[in-house]
Amino acid sequence: MLHGNLGESLTVGLSVNTVLRRALPPTLSLMIGGMVLWLVSGITVGAIGALWPGSWVDRIVTGPALSAMVIPTFLLTAVKQGDLMVVMGTVLVTVIVIALVNLIADICHALVDPQVHIT
Repeated sequence: MLHGNLGESLTVGLSVNTVLRRALPPTLSLMIGGMVLWLVSGITVGAIGALWPGSWVDRIVTGPALSAMVIPTFLLTAVKQGDLMVVMGTVLVTVIVIALVNLIADICHALVDPQVHIT
């Protein structure tokens, strides 16, 4: 491996270097295209949200943008493949983490603000 020879692919039967060399141009084009699309859409959504901060327009453009950032790719793949155990497990863990973070934030708020009482 230190010599740059990655051996032969077991599935294709070609040199791994050849397989990687063939896959590099389409991979780079997808990566660059995705980056350009991400940059243009991000600047557009950010500018629209900045023009009307806190308005319904801001919420309409910010909501889908935030959703796209927080939904992990593996969860979308699991939904597409019908792997409900992964989906349910991810949702359960996410709900537990959100509940714990909110609990910690509420306790910290109660410790800092004397008008807030934990009942």
